[in-house]
Amino acid sequence: MILSSHIITGAALGANFQNIYLMPTAAIALHFFLDKIPHYDYTIKPFSFIVSAKVFADIGISAITILIIYLFFNPNINPTYVIAGIFFSVLPDGFLLISFIFQNKWLQKYRQFHDFFHWQSQKNPETNGEEKKIPTFWNLSAQLIVIIIALYYLL
Repeated sequence: MILSSHIITGAALGANFQNIYLMPTAAIALHFFLDKIPHYDYTIKPFSFIVSAKVFADIGISAITILIIYLFFNPNINPTYVIAGIFFSVLPDGFLLISFIFQNKWLQKYRQFHDFFHWQSQKNPETNGEEKKIPTFWNLSAQLIVIIIALYYLL
């Protein structure tokens, strides 16, 4: 999923999950649950200025959205819990990024673990195992639905 999906759902979890000790586990589990949903991902390899601009725009849009909700719609949410929810919900992708940068056996094991939980295209038996593509519209729609549900819980 794009980072906005994980950031906004992590914020919603943090705003509504009042046990700071269980939140890291819940946010990480939420990350892997969301990654099982068919979704759109932008590629980060090869890393370039355009890729970094996409990532920063993704993070910025979701951060501004959460800030607007906090300032104008729901100032009662606990910012510490929201930030913790965000941090732990994107942590699995942070480790994935580190596994791309640094090559060692533990990070490679983590990448395999992450890939195991990550949604993959279905193999189409009618086309000799070629990937059966789901249109980008549906992948983006799934993420939009997840974000709308999370925004509901933030408001």
